[in-house]
Amino acid sequence: MSSTDRKLKVYQSYNAKNQHVPEIRFKGKWLEENGFYIGLNIEIEIHDNMLIIKQKV
Repeated sequence: MSSTDRKLKVYQSYNAKNQHVPEIRFKGKWLEENGFYIGLNIEIEIHDNMLIIKQKV
């Protein structure tokens, strides 16, 4: 795991129908240090059990 890798937990949350859904929380200075600033639009790609988060252009 490199210095920019993080281990996170998948939490339980609820949707509008009060059903259990998974939730992943990202927060910390490390986001800004890696180019993810407040207000930035992102896109998430899903490939082979991986989430790839990129700046939306």
